[in-house]
Amino acid sequence: NVGHMSQQYPHLIFENFSTKLGKRVSDGLKYLFPVVTNPETTRIMTFDNNNDFISFRHHQYHKDPETKALVLTESGPRFEMRPFQIKLGTME
Repeated sequence: NVGHMSQQYPHLIFENFSTKLGKRVSDGLKYLFPVVTNPETTRIMTFDNNNDFISFRHHQYHKDPETKALVLTESGPRFEMRPFQIKLGTME
């Protein structure tokens, strides 16, 4: 069950990008998305590095009015990627 795709700018979460190379990869991914200007945004994109495979997940959250708990709904897409080649400098 895929939820409604929000047009809000997403909050970005990067997990396990602690090495120098991981920081460089996360910076590259970070600049693909606009900066969140509204703190009320409920859209989340997660990049999780596990053994050089980066898992991507796209979620939205909302607060359940009865229980006051946050409910996370996956919006899709979901995919895995592995960096092939990283070069210094700009691409021409």
